[in-house]
Amino acid sequence: MINLTLNEFLKQLASSSATPGGGSTAALTGALGCALVEMTNNLTIGKEAYKDVEARMREDLETAVRLRTSFTELINEDIKAFNQLMAKYKLPKQSEEEKKIREAEIEKALLKAAEVPLQVARRSVELLKIAQVSAEMGNKNVVSDAVSGALLAYAALQIGVLNVKVNVDLLKDSMVAAELESETKNLLKEGKRVVEAIIEKSGLSALATEGES
Repeated sequence: MINLTLNEFLKQLASSSATPGGGSTAALTGALGCALVEMTNNLTIGKEAYKDVEARMREDLETAVRLRTSFTELINEDIKAFNQLMAKYKLPKQSEEEKKIREAEIEKALLKAAEVPLQVARRSVELLKIAQVSAEMGNKNVVSDAVSGALLAYAALQIGVLNVKVNVDLLKDSMVAAELESETKNLLKEGKRVVEAIIEKSGLSALATEGES
């Protein structure tokens, strides 16, 4: 999937096929956010005016590259996990033994299907934190790109959490479901805190309320 052209990917996404879907799109969104943060840092490194923050920019650039690679891999991982889950639903269920096997296999597949978007959500929060540094310390001429990267990271986080919930809601193991739900809530809370700080610093929040009485 990741080797498709942009037009091919969009056509596949828009088709009646169940994959790629929201999970893969979340991963792609995260990868796009990484690329914007990378661009900001690349346009900061080597500039005399930003020599004091160059070491940090280089460090975060390496992190962004790592995250982009991971997000890109998760595009296909999400499709694979969904297809495996669908295959488990097709397992035979005539006898009681078959029903037990099928239920256990579906449970495992649901966990895997939840794990992929959870990885997207975790990485999105990590990306938000370095995007904040890029927006605050990076080249002021491209600060809007760092902020854009943060907004994409936050979108990827929200979509990722939504796709975790879709699978968690079907789990039979309530304890595992509760653990996953708790983590996603914490990720959302942390992501919201960071993105709101970025938006406030960028002036977008003031722009949104301009003219209101």
